Amino acid sequence: MTNVPQQALFGSYLLALLLLPLAYSCESTRPKAEVMEDYKCVIHPLLQSIENNITLLGGQECGEMKQKHLCEEDNERGSIHKMVCSIPFKNPKKTMSKIKCDLRNLTVNIKDSLNCSCPRNEDDNPSKFNCKQPHHRNLRKERLCNLLSIIKAISSCYKKLTNKNS
Repeated sequence: MTNVPQQALFGSYLLALLLLPLAYSCESTRPKAEVMEDYKCVIHPLLQSIENNITLLGGQECGEMKQKHLCEEDNERGSIHKMVCSIPFKNPKKTMSKIKCDLRNLTVNIKDSLNCSCPRNEDDNPSKFNCKQPHHRNLRKERLCNLLSIIKAISSCYKKLTNKNS
C-alpha cells in the first residue's frame, strides 16, 4: 500500500524533469546583429567589471573550476539564456551588495537583449532593491567561485557567438 503514493511522487518528479528544459527555452527573435551590438556596448563591459570585482574579492583563489555551464554548439543564445537564469538571487535584502547589483543589471540587460525572460529570478521590481548605495559584503569563496564560473561561461558563449558572426 505504501507503493502507491511513492509511485505518484516518482511520476510527478519525472514529469518535472521532462518539463524543466522547456521552462528555460528561449527562441530569441531579435536579429543577431542587434544582440551583438548590445553585447559590445553594454554586456561585455558589465561582464568584465563583474569578473574583475569577483576576482578582487577572492575569486582569484578559485583555481581550475569544474565546467558546470556549457555553451551548446549552434545554440549560443539559448545557452546564454540558461546561464543567466541560473544566477542565484536568494533572499534579497533591502540593500544589495555591489556584485548582486551588477549581476541584476547584467541579467536585466541580457534578458532584454535576447528578448527572453526567466521562470525564476523574475523579481525585477526595482522598488524592492536598493542599488543606489550598495554595501560591500563579503561573499563566501564557494559562492564567488560559482558566480565567476557563470560569468566566464557567459563571456565564452558570447565570444563563440561573435566569432560565428564575423
